[in-house]
Amino acid sequence: METKLNWLDYSTLTLFMKCPRAYYWRMHKHLQVPGIALHFGKAVHAALAVWNKENSEEKALCIFKEEMKSLIDEDPKRNLTTGIEALKAYFERWKDEAYKTIDVEVGFALDVKASKEDFTFIGKIDRIIKSPFLGLGIMEHKTTTIAGEGWLERVDPNLQMEGYITALETIYGERPFGGVLDVIHIHENPKSRKPAIRVLKTKWDSFDWSMNVSSWYDKIYECNKENFHPKNTEACKPIIGYSCAYQELCSLYPNPYILNEIQIPGKYVIEAWHPFEHIEIQGRQCNVI
Repeated sequence: METKLNWLDYSTLTLFMKCPRAYYWRMHKHLQVPGIALHFGKAVHAALAVWNKENSEEKALCIFKEEMKSLIDEDPKRNLTTGIEALKAYFERWKDEAYKTIDVEVGFALDVKASKEDFTFIGKIDRIIKSPFLGLGIMEHKTTTIAGEGWLERVDPNLQMEGYITALETIYGERPFGGVLDVIHIHENPKSRKPAIRVLKTKWDSFDWSMNVSSWYDKIYECNKENFHPKNTEACKPIIGYSCAYQELCSLYPNPYILNEIQIPGKYVIEAWHPFEHIEIQGRQCNVI
């Protein structure tokens, strides 16, 4: 990636937050480890988009099956069977929901001011909803193998949802009520699978969100300009949680900047990150500061 970034999406932001060196490997060297979780999550999102828009369980499951055909590897928790079971349980749970779907998979671009340079925050709202009691809002779907009450506290604060709510306000020109975090538990044992939950978010401030995001963008800009991205070794292999996908590279090449060429281990593939490039962008103008 060039030093002059000019754009930011939430996945890029959270990767930098976790570890600037991991950001370097992914965004500058374009390396990633193909992940089952990402592929599975995209297939579930595609199915939910159809169900939310057309209210057809049959079409939604067909889309999920089609998306899963290209998945070579599987794991016990994320496969065709567990996905279909989780989706069927989800459809049954929310078949009589009060939310009305306004649109799905809505791409957006928000123009944000920062001290180093102005940039564009881009994203995709999973579902725009209308509540009969609250009005307009967003719904973000999350698939997870980790269930628990911790999800109830994930919305306040939540930079992703706050940015997406700000985008919704820009698109429609009216203040939304906020949003809903829609959590779908995936488990290989149906008896151990927790029911899908939805967490309401009504606290948000677009100015505070923009200040936070622009501050992080300035940090990314400086790292890119200096061509040095510090390592956060606390994120390499946490005592509890997932290991960093780039730990092996950092071990092999503690200072990759001085090398003209590096040998890439076979588990990595080269694939540049171009988020939402095929999505129709709405809500283009938004100076939120």
